[in-house]
Amino acid sequence: MPTRLSSVMRRSASAWGTTLPSSVRRRCIRGGHEDGLPELPEHEALEQLAAFGVLARCVDIANVAR
Repeated sequence: MPTRLSSVMRRSASAWGTTLPSSVRRRCIRGGHEDGLPELPEHEALEQLAAFGVLARCVDIANVAR
């Protein structure tokens, strides 16, 4: 039986997984480069990559309950 904490963590990870790609995409669309391609400063690109890495780790260690 899931505990209250595991339920909260599951909902939080689900929300994060849903909003993370759209927030990254929105940031790329807003900041344009002269040739039309988005360009992020290196530190921002690395931060976004790290956020996806943490989300992937959460998914990787998750247990599937039936």
